[in-house]
Amino acid sequence: MALVDIHWHPSQRELRVFACMGWVFCGIVAWSVAERFGSPIAAMVILSVSAAVAIVGLGVPATPPF
Repeated sequence: MALVDIHWHPSQRELRVFACMGWVFCGIVAWSVAERFGSPIAAMVILSVSAAVAIVGLGVPATPPF
């Protein structure tokens, strides 16, 4: 019996929610980097990459092929 049951085939909605949560998390990380280290460029890079991943995740959610 496994300690955690892994859901290998999430629904399209679950994948979209996960993409949104990742975008919010990366936004918090970017804000933290900008405030703590005073590096707005690093924060913008984090936000740009997370936005690109979130857009792909929202537009084309796909389950793993295995």
